[in-house]
Amino acid sequence: MLAALACAMTTVGVAIGAGSGGLSYRSESTPVADGAQDGTPVKCPAGTHVAGGGVYITGIDTDIEVATSAPFYNGPDEGWTGYANNDSGAPQTVTTHAICAKSGSYKYRSKSQPVPDGSQVAVTVRCPDGTRAAGGGVYIEGTYTGFEVATSAPFDGPDADTKPDDGWSGSANNVAGVGATAMSTDVICATSGKYRYRSDLKPVADGSQVGLSVGCPDGARAVAGGVAISGSGDTGISVATSAPSDGSDIDTKPDDGWTGYANNDSGMPQTMSTEAICKG
Repeated sequence: MLAALACAMTTVGVAIGAGSGGLSYRSESTPVADGAQDGTPVKCPAGTHVAGGGVYITGIDTDIEVATSAPFYNGPDEGWTGYANNDSGAPQTVTTHAICAKSGSYKYRSKSQPVPDGSQVAVTVRCPDGTRAAGGGVYIEGTYTGFEVATSAPFDGPDADTKPDDGWSGSANNVAGVGATAMSTDVICATSGKYRYRSDLKPVADGSQVGLSVGCPDGARAVAGGVAISGSGDTGISVATSAPSDGSDIDTKPDDGWTGYANNDSGMPQTMSTEAICKG
């Protein structure tokens, strides 16, 4: 079954309305008991399609990780699914965010790979020609707390510019000790609209969890984002939060930027980057 998933690629396309359209922000929270994995899906309103999403987890502990943050699998344009692992020794809360577009045209691509026990596997998915990455995520099968997202972020391909708009890069750890699982990297590709890409870097000392927020420029709203961590291939690195954030404006919508947290138990210093994708 898992072997059949190797390099499996799916593509779904949707078009809604016309023009750049507005964005709506939906979220739902659920408790996560110590020693458990839990989460919830968030569905977009009727007449909209998911353009991005994220997962925020309470607590500062390297035993708190994102287990899944990805578009729905029964319909990749319908909403966002988020799950969190909690081995922190105390109850925590996970919030799943769905960012939903009222209009626009998007293509949803997904690529799957098996993840053997005791390993980290990376999968990248490119957007089709003529589109750009507007969002993305990583899905991992199973509910064991040893299934962890290690990186989920946009990337820049071998084109003429340096924008990370060519696809999505995801990696997953399997340290559950229960055999192989499978992971998928998903990318949401926009055929039109103005997108701006912002990022920042921060060191992550060994044995620590570090957070970093990146704001969108004036006149733009956060539509997606991600977290990338150096130390590729090391199961001691993981994503602890990757979610939209509210800034110091008058509303309470999480549309002002992106917040990421990274765990490092790799035995050496690493570097994290938070990536914000802003529309407008």
